[in-house]
Amino acid sequence: MGTIYRSPNSRPDNDNDLLTFINNFSSSVYDYKLLLGDFNCPNINWHSLSSSVAFDKQFLDTLKNFLSQLVRIPTRSRGMDTPHILDLVISNDNIIDNIECKSPMGKVTTLYCLLNVN
Repeated sequence: MGTIYRSPNSRPDNDNDLLTFINNFSSSVYDYKLLLGDFNCPNINWHSLSSSVAFDKQFLDTLKNFLSQLVRIPTRSRGMDTPHILDLVISNDNIIDNIECKSPMGKVTTLYCLLNVN
C-alpha cells in the first residue's frame, strides 16, 4: 500500500519519477497492490480513459498495464468550479468491495472515501 501526493505544479522530472515508481510498484512481487492519493490530473476523463495532456496520457498508459483506478465520481469541487476526480484509489486486484464518497469534513474541500476491503 502506498500514498501519493502529486503537486499540480509538479516538474517533469518528478512526474517521470512517479511513473517509474508506479511501474516498479505494479511489477513488485506482492499479491495485492493499493495506491491512494491526490494525483492532480483534472484533465483525465476516467470514463473513456483519455486525456489531451501529455503526463495524463503517460499516467493512463502506466496504469493500463497492471492497475485499475476505482473512483468513479468527482472527489474535488470548489464553488462553481467543475468537479474533478483528483483523489484516486488504484489497485491491481478486486480487493476493494465498495468506495463511498462522503461530504467534506469541516472546511476541507476534498471529499473522503470509505474503503471496504475484502
